Amino acid sequence: MPPRRGNPFAGRSTARAHAFIAGMALLLAIPSWEHALVWTRPVTASIGREVRRDSEEGGPLARNYWDAFLRRFDPDDALERSRWEMGPVKKDQAEVIITKHGAENPAVLVMRREEGSWKAGLVETFWTR
Repeated sequence: MPPRRGNPFAGRSTARAHAFIAGMALLLAIPSWEHALVWTRPVTASIGREVRRDSEEGGPLARNYWDAFLRRFDPDDALERSRWEMGPVKKDQAEVIITKHGAENPAVLVMRREEGSWKAGLVETFWTR
């Protein structure tokens, strides 16, 4: 888990905390494949409506999507061997900066507010850089 160094959100907006927590919740759900949690965390545009529908049935399209995602990203590295920081927060977008110990360049988890909740923009984070 990210190191604890006091309250990183003290005196800051609740949007920062909500975006940060939503990003962490997605990564915590992936390794154990907590189906219901995994599919409610990404931005709809990142996975597409067809994949989201397939996920409700536990279908192969959804499983293939996550297998491809996990080939590019190891959630354990992000959770256990990285430092987490909040980047800029705007009305409907925020960034969670995840730096693996020993790495020079961080991953920037793009969070977007969708239907009132913060969700991870997986395409924006992993496929467009």
